[in-house]
Amino acid sequence: MALHRRSPSALTRAVASARAASILEANREAVSAACASTSDDEAFVAVVRGDFRFGGIWPTPRTELEAVVSGFEDIGWCYVFEPGTTAEDVSKRCQSMQRLATKRAGLLLARPRR
Repeated sequence: MALHRRSPSALTRAVASARAASILEANREAVSAACASTSDDEAFVAVVRGDFRFGGIWPTPRTELEAVVSGFEDIGWCYVFEPGTTAEDVSKRCQSMQRLATKRAGLLLARPRR
């Protein structure tokens, strides 16, 4: 297991990732509504912008998924969902992301600076 150095940017990113997951969770109904109306050859890309606003959700052909996701890298956080994803599925995933990001922030705070 690789140990990561404690840095202000790593800590900031962990805290921001937890916050972004909470924004996505607040929009779980919009995500699940979009995912209910798609074909199996599509996935959905949801975005939380860098200013912590929900950026929307778009149907994306699976063949274009990599290019579309790469295009959102500098905007904020990007999440991919499958057809049929429910609001409960979104909520569980977001809560898991929040826990992991919060745990990472705690580990970074507990690690001495090098």
